[in-house]
Amino acid sequence: MGQASQVTGQAGQLFGQAKQLLTAKPTQPQPPVAQDEKIWAALSYIPMIALVAFLIKPKSEFVKLHGRQGLLIFLIFFFSIFLYIILPPLGPILGGLVQLGMFVIGIFSIYQAITGNWWKTPVLGNIADMLPIDMFTNVATQAITGQEPSQTPPADQQMPAPDQTQPPAETIQNPPPAVPPAPTPPAQQ
Repeated sequence: MGQASQVTGQAGQLFGQAKQLLTAKPTQPQPPVAQDEKIWAALSYIPMIALVAFLIKPKSEFVKLHGRQGLLIFLIFFFSIFLYIILPPLGPILGGLVQLGMFVIGIFSIYQAITGNWWKTPVLGNIADMLPIDMFTNVATQAITGQEPSQTPPADQQMPAPDQTQPPAETIQNPPPAVPPAPTPPAQQ
């Protein structure tokens, strides 16, 4: 009986933590999200729909955030199938747990996208940020339209605009050297 009550107590704590997680409000104000972005972000957790969402809303950071996560969850879910083959005795159990975990995370992420929360999945969100979505969007746009995508780098890689308060470099006169020249030794006679 002691173990059953201990397990029940731990399960109650776990459900209490899950309830806190589900009802927690974001600590920082989040930018507003349009309804169509919420829909495309939620749909991006359905396998391969994320790729369509990237093409429909290429400039939406909200859709990119949830789309990357949805794509990563799908890739983990898909490649966990190989656990069945690689680890015959434990593969079905381990693969099934991974797939169940990805399914639960995906459902919770759909809820977060529908509510307009800029929620990053713990651990997976940082890995998903490394997916080259902008490259995919540019290549797909070029394939569909036949036009070269704009070559402007992302905002975080752009060079700052030159300061207009300083004159151009050609008009600045060379300042005197900071160190005076060394005196020449006297000539010997």
